[in-house]
Amino acid sequence: MKKLLSSLLPGAATDVRGAQKTKRVNLALQGGGAHGAFTWGVLDRLLEQPQLRIEGISGTSAGATGAAVLPHGHATAESQGARSALEDFWRRVARAATFSPFRRCLSLVRAARQPASANFSV
Repeated sequence: MKKLLSSLLPGAATDVRGAQKTKRVNLALQGGGAHGAFTWGVLDRLLEQPQLRIEGISGTSAGATGAAVLPHGHATAESQGARSALEDFWRRVARAATFSPFRRCLSLVRAARQPASANFSV
């Protein structure tokens, strides 16, 4: 993360008066459920940086959800609103997954893949 931030904010550039310049970035977020959740942490850290301004954001699949939730939250309360919206969204996703019928299906599939001797004790 530090390496990513240092590449985005090299030497915290300053203008002629010595004031810190704002670095503008555009982000593209990849898809995949785990990647989307991981991206939440990265976006949260980037939003903590006052010298960084996210100008554009796009994504695919799970990345698209982050790309939609972030500006919605930002419109309500800037960076803190974006951080809160992302946290709320991903916590709701995690809670909903707890009761997903797919969890039960996956456990049945795993059990079916085991050798018959592993399913029965003698």
